[in-house]
Amino acid sequence: EAFDAARVASMDLESSLVRYIDLIMENAKTDIAKAEEAGANVPAARDSYKLARRYLDKGDAATALTLARKSQDLAGETLEQYNEVNENLDLLDSYIQWGKRVSRHLEMPEKELEEANALVKDKKYGEANSVVKGALETAREVQVGFVNDELESIDVYLKELESGGVGTSVARNTLNQAHNSLDDLNFEQAYTLASQAREQGEKNQELYQDIIGKLRKAKDGIAWTKDLGVDTTSLKELEDKVEKALVNQTYTFALDFVDQLLAELPKATQVHINKLFNQANAMLEESRDMGLIVDEQESLMAKAMGAASDGDLEVTVTTITQLENEVTGLKEQYGDAKGSLDHLAEILEAADDIGVGIEGPRRLEGDAAKALVENDFKAVHRIVAEAEEDLIRTSSSFIVEYIGRVQDSIVRLERQGAWVDKVENKVDEAWSQLDDRKFTEAFSLARECTLTLQKVEERFSGIHDRLRSAEADVHRMGFLEVDTGDAVQVISKAHEALVDLDMDRADKHISEALDELGAALRDTVEKQISSLEELIESTKADGADVSSAAERLDRARALADLGKFQTAYMTVLGGIEAAARARREMDDAVEGRRRAEEMFHDAEDLGADVSRAKELLAEIDDDLSDRRYRDALHAVSSLTQVTRKAKRERVMELLTDGQNAIIEAEEHGLSVKVLRQELDQAEEQLELGDFHAAVATTTEATQAARDLISQFITARDRIVDVQSFIYDASGIGTDTGRATDMLGEARDALAEQRLDEALDLAERAEEEVKERQREMVSYEMEALGDLRDEAQELGMVVTTLQASLDQAIEMTSSGDYKDAILQLRDGLEEGRELLVKYQKATESIERADELLAIMVELEIDSGVPGAEVEKAKRLVPEEEYEQAKSVADETREDMTRILDEHVVQKVDELRAAFARAEEVGIQVNDLESSFDGSYGEQDAAAYMALAAVVAEHEAQVKDRTAAYDDASNRIDEAQTLYDDAVELQVDVSPVTPMLEDARTTLAAGLYPEAGAKADSAREKVLELQRQFVLKYISDAEALITELQDMGVDTIQSN
Repeated sequence: EAFDAARVASMDLESSLVRYIDLIMENAKTDIAKAEEAGANVPAARDSYKLARRYLDKGDAATALTLARKSQDLAGETLEQYNEVNENLDLLDSYIQWGKRVSRHLEMPEKELEEANALVKDKKYGEANSVVKGALETAREVQVGFVNDELESIDVYLKELESGGVGTSVARNTLNQAHNSLDDLNFEQAYTLASQAREQGEKNQELYQDIIGKLRKAKDGIAWTKDLGVDTTSLKELEDKVEKALVNQTYTFALDFVDQLLAELPKATQVHINKLFNQANAMLEESRDMGLIVDEQESLMAKAMGAASDGDLEVTVTTITQLENEVTGLKEQYGDAKGSLDHLAEILEAADDIGVGIEGPRRLEGDAAKALVENDFKAVHRIVAEAEEDLIRTSSSFIVEYIGRVQDSIVRLERQGAWVDKVENKVDEAWSQLDDRKFTEAFSLARECTLTLQKVEERFSGIHDRLRSAEADVHRMGFLEVDTGDAVQVISKAHEALVDLDMDRADKHISEALDELGAALRDTVEKQISSLEELIESTKADGADVSSAAERLDRARALADLGKFQTAYMTVLGGIEAAARARREMDDAVEGRRRAEEMFHDAEDLGADVSRAKELLAEIDDDLSDRRYRDALHAVSSLTQVTRKAKRERVMELLTDGQNAIIEAEEHGLSVKVLRQELDQAEEQLELGDFHAAVATTTEATQAARDLISQFITARDRIVDVQSFIYDASGIGTDTGRATDMLGEARDALAEQRLDEALDLAERAEEEVKERQREMVSYEMEALGDLRDEAQELGMVVTTLQASLDQAIEMTSSGDYKDAILQLRDGLEEGRELLVKYQKATESIERADELLAIMVELEIDSGVPGAEVEKAKRLVPEEEYEQAKSVADETREDMTRILDEHVVQKVDELRAAFARAEEVGIQVNDLESSFDGSYGEQDAAAYMALAAVVAEHEAQVKDRTAAYDDASNRIDEAQTLYDDAVELQVDVSPVTPMLEDARTTLAAGLYPEAGAKADSAREKVLELQRQFVLKYISDAEALITELQDMGVDTIQSN
């Protein structure tokens, strides 16, 4: 019961396993279909699927399951590889097409793309993916290098623009975006942004140059207009707007402003003349309102209007200017006088507040006011001075208040940064004078301080700002290494003057310092421009491309003409750097050509593909000849990338070959840890750029892996061959037990990587099988020889058997034991078949001969059968046994038919004889009964026996018929005699009973007796006839005698 339960469980488990395998195979089939629908070819998966189905049909579930899973894995892996490689191919193609669009120097991996496409076409998706991944990495490196070079080139270009004063903020922003895109490996966007940055820079440069040109023209126009005396304030405002827009790099606004400035220039003169008249009228009107007497100035206005009518703009402007200057002078004088008068009023008010008597100074104030109305400004100042002196004489408290107000002004100005130490000293001195009761001297000092502080308050801030600006210019020019001459000393003097509160002297020294700085910078710029010209000429003469430096020289000249010496100076420095860069580019290009050739030969020595490098060398030579040094450097850079890429590709090719060899070795189950470490070392050497060491290490490791694989494959294939050999040998019954054990030991040795031992064991296993097969050959050959001898003894032709023996001997001598065994077995089988056929053929021929002999004996026509039998006999020596048997069989059939027909005919004739005998009354019933009994007991094929029986009965019938006929004839003869006797009137009555008795005896089948009785009756009749005749003769003789006696002639009657 336990066995039955286990058996049922085993059957259930096996059924479940089969269903599970069917599910796996169905999934594998679906995956194969998906892969093929996608365009992938999965022969390995399909082969594994077919093998799985075959093993499942054979009942080998474990192997079927393994193969089904392998089929599914292969289909999935192939589909994944197919999809991945197609995506990578599309990406690589887009990289290459982009490279073709942007530069002729880009070395894109087009050959790798073609190689990968070819591998995909050959359904080698894994290899194709490896190639295309390497190509993608190369393409990315090329793109990164190219775009990075482009970004650096644009950065240099933008710096050159910046050094020339051109704004590049927008272009810089775009360039930064390009860098970000490059960091994200978005090459096309990075390159597009870089191109946009260059275009923006070029556009800004064009706008800048256009604006600078127009601005120079506008400044010339403004200077001309200014020379005419036209107020150019509004134009200067527009000019300032242009320059401010240039500083802010808003070139569109700058262009609009400069165009507006140029448009306003033609109007400015006329507008300004009109404005001058309006201003002059306004000044006159204002002067009248102030109470100034402007009769002389009104005359100048009339003169100017007359000149304007005459079109004499110079006289008009000069006259109006004179008018304005005189009116201004009057106003200043009026202002000073009015200021003194107002100051007097303030003093009087302050004195009145402290209770000082001011009647006398008040009267003087009135006199001063009257003098102001009469425009007697000197009188105003004189009267005010008298009033102040009178006030000082009358009260010291006023002076104290006055000096206190001065000190308040000092504190306020100190907070503004003014140097008022000397004023403070004078204030202290005023206090000392006041303490000494020297009121006049104290007031005089305080008044002097007041006037000084008023000037300081009015001018200090502006002059101080100019001083700081001058100092900044000195510092900046020092940084630029420009000789500032005496500017530093002059600025020191200005500072001293400012400390001394000598605003006019400070302003003068600052102006002198600025003029000195401007002149120094101008001289420096002019010298630098001259030096740049000489540098450009010498550099150009040496063969360098100085177009960039020449462009900066032109720009520097233009800036110098505009008075922008600092910008011009920076532009000149940029030009010098551009010239130096041009020389460096030339020198670098020549040096690059030398290095390029070295790199070319180095790559060539490594066995790398240098076809493109050779083309680039020619391009470099062409660029050098045409002085296209930057192009030459680009080509050198490209060659550097190409050779490095070629060397890297060479090493990567060798590494890939090595990796493939190691992977192949690992797939074979070989331990290649040391070799993998060597390849890792080679990769490190590659990363360090040591290509030669990487090639040597990789080549050595690859060769070692190949040798190991070759040795493994040799041993493995030998084991497989021997296994197949053993399998074939066991299939023909060879004893392979010991060889199988040895082969198992060989597999163990192979698994443990003892390859020489594995190969030796496999060889010994094969030799063991061959030894067993040699024994089998000997046995089989002996059996075939015995069969040959047996057949030969039987008279059979043994040509075929001997041929099989000869072939087996030849195969044995060549070591082909299996074929020899099979040949011998085939020979044995064929020999036995031939022997059987021979025996059957000879047996059939013998039987045919027997039948033929019967026919001959039975006297049947045997001509045709005899010829056919002879034909069959002739076929036997020709080993045409089947045909011989066929001919003999057919002939036997024909002879059997003939004999059958002959026997039937004889039987029919016999029966006919029986019938005829019976018809005539012959008694044959006993013969018929005897024949039927004898005939029924004989075999139908026993022709002779049958013929003997028929012949015997036929003879008996014949004998009986003959006896009957004889008896009947004898009876008939007796009857005839009887009838004749009756006719002769012979008395034969005694014979009648005798005849009846004979007939009765005949009817009773007693033919001899009937014949005897017939003979007796015949004899009796004859006797009676003889007696009658004798009597008749006697009567005749008596008659004749009588007649004769009567004389009748009786001779004729006789």
